[in-house]
Parts: sequence; C-alpha cells; structure tokens
Amino acid sequence: MDAHSGRRLICSVIAIAATLLAPASMLAHGDEPGWRSEAHQPEQESFLPYVMQVLEIARAQSGYAGEWYDAAEPSLTVYGKAEATAAFDAIAAEAPAGFRVTWSRSDYSMADLDALAESISREDIDVESVEYDYDGSGLVVNYAATEGKSAIAAWEKGQKQGSSRAVSPPVSWVPVAAGSVRPADTRNSDTAPFAGGLRIGSSAGGCTGGFPVTRSNGEVGIVTAWHCSDGAVGLSWKAQGSGAAVGKSSAARSRAWDVQFIKSSSGRIENKIFYGGYKTGSKKAIPSFAYLDQYLPAGTDIVVSGGYSGNQAGVITGLVNDLDYNGGGDQAGKKYYQVEAVGNNPIAGNGDSGSPVVTVDGGEAFPVGLFVAGSGPDIPCKGVPSSSTRTCSKVGYVTPMHKMYAVID
Repeated sequence: MDAHSGRRLICSVIAIAATLLAPASMLAHGDEPGWRSEAHQPEQESFLPYVMQVLEIARAQSGYAGEWYDAAEPSLTVYGKAEATAAFDAIAAEAPAGFRVTWSRSDYSMADLDALAESISREDIDVESVEYDYDGSGLVVNYAATEGKSAIAAWEKGQKQGSSRAVSPPVSWVPVAAGSVRPADTRNSDTAPFAGGLRIGSSAGGCTGGFPVTRSNGEVGIVTAWHCSDGAVGLSWKAQGSGAAVGKSSAARSRAWDVQFIKSSSGRIENKIFYGGYKTGSKKAIPSFAYLDQYLPAGTDIVVSGGYSGNQAGVITGLVNDLDYNGGGDQAGKKYYQVEAVGNNPIAGNGDSGSPVVTVDGGEAFPVGLFVAGSGPDIPCKGVPSSSTRTCSKVGYVTPMHKMYAVID
C-alpha cells in the first residue's frame, strides 16, 4: 500500500515496532504448522529502538493525531494538530542514517477524533466499526445500510448546532449489508459474541476477559486469571457497562498457572481482541488461535490489551519460577514470562488481570499468554482514571499460552 492511500485503526507503538522485529516461528494449536515471520532486514531491525523513542515523545505531545510508518523508505511521519515540540525536533534530528522522521500538521487531534467517536457511540446508530484516518483527518464509520439514516441525520444536525468548534472532524459514513453488523461494542460495553480484552465483573470484583477459546470438548468461553475469583466455580461474570452475561467460572482452572475458564452463557465467542485505548471499540482478529507451543525468547515485543489500561507496549525480559502471590506454594517452579513496559509507562494495573498478551507481525496479533500480575516499581496509571484504589506497575508476569491451554484442555 502506498504510504498515503489507506486508513488504519488506532494501534499501539508496538504495532509499528513489531513489523521490524518478531519471533522467528510460531505453531498453531494442535502443533499444526501455523505462522512464520518473514526474514527482516538487519538495517530495519536497527531502527526499532529509535522508532519507539520517537513515538513515545510524539504521543505525549498535545495535539498528537496519528502516524504512518513506511518500511520501504524507511521513514516515519507523525501527524499533529499543533507544531512539533522542541523535544520532537531534537529526537528527529538524531535519526539514524537511512531513516527519515517528519512531523506533519493535521486538522484534528486524536482527542478531537476520540470525542467524535464517543458522541457517535451514544446515538441509536447500528455501527459495525469506527476507523480513524491515520493522519488525523477524520473518521470512517461503517453502519447497517438499512438502518440508522435518520439517527445519522439527527446526529449531524446536533453536531452543527452544538459544536464548540468552528468545524467538526469529518465523518465518512459507509453502509454495509443488512444483517452483517451489530451495535458497536467497546471494552467497557461488549455484547455476545465476546472479544478478548473486555472489562468483566462479578461479585468478586472487576478483571479483564482474556482470549476467547474453544476447549477440546467443544465448550466455548473466555479465560481470565484464577485469582479474579479465587477459583470459585459457578461464579457469574458480566460485561461491565452493558451488563451482558459473559458466563460462569468452570472447574477448568489452575491456581498454579493463575488460569480460569469462564464458560460462555450464549455459546458464542468472537475470535478477536479489543486493540487500542481503554475506550476503544477497535478489534484485531486472532488468526486460527495460532500460538507458540514453547517459550518465546527474551527481547520479544509484546502488547498487553488491558481492559482498564488499554494497549500497553512491552518486552519479554525473561522467565521467573519463584512466584507465590496466589499463596499455597503451588506456583513454585512454574515458569512465567516476566515483561516490562516500554519507556516510562505502566505495563498494566488493577483490573487488567486476565488481559490477553500478543506479539504483532505484519499487522496480525499472535497470542503470547495471559497477563496475571504486576510488580513494582509503581508507576502512574494510564487508561481508566487512576484513584486511591488503582495502582499500576512497570513490570508484570504472564502465563504462557501453551500452559494456559494445558489447563483448559
């Protein structure tokens, strides 16, 4: 695709970084050949640390709108409503030989587009998906062709009458075939069939629903962390916000690996995870539930899709086998991934237990495991506004995917 010919959904820094560097091979569940990454050019791999530094600075700037990474040139273009800051200009001037970084002005910021998407989500419009133009120029909303036209007209009229801006970001309304869409879902208001990375709640508290899975006996559902319910069987879970029944905790669980299977109430799951900020309705497909049947190496880039924190980028730093946060001592000797956030950011926080963790290659997300615990140092939270009862950590632990499947199967 030409660098300026398409749109993309909001993604985290790792979605760009992982196109430069990814694990060598993966296997699908059942040991069938699955996915193998293409060879990466060494000169592209060398750009990875620099690209991540640039994006960390760019995304912290007021007025940030989006970015486009062109692997062919290679180059990175960042879009923003305001002028670039001195910090951005300084890091751009340090670009390695053969790599180009530019800042381009946009009409709108990411905050403008988020506010617009939020207002659309409150209307009675049968929306399938909302896409953000990568350059901050507007939104693309896919909606049911036979429904929503009067609601769209009412919304547009309200925008013209009530907007405090001289011009609101443009919206391209794209009709799709009737019956192929359902009301827009978000992390905080999902409905069946459920996707991973949604916020779930029970009488035991709030957590994140992990990967949607199908057991070998045909049962379908979603996984979360064992400690979210202390292993209680029959506990009812609902999607926070929508109140839709997700399912009940089953006997397929493990304190040692901190895994709990929630059997679906509807018998329907969606082979996707929410992918973006903590308010996102954007999703990524999980291709054939492909996953590595052995441990990934240290240095593998990952994304935690937290129900409360949204996407947080990190890296596997190694394995640990001395955890005992669930008590009982049965975690001893079990090798969990240790992961660390990129830059001065949290990897996850309270409520993110059970989050799906993926590595991204070629735009596709491949399962790594289940986020189960955080560890110091404490760091300011991102996502759901922090409070005295919510803390976040830079370091965390992940149950490997092949160990999770060994529990539920």
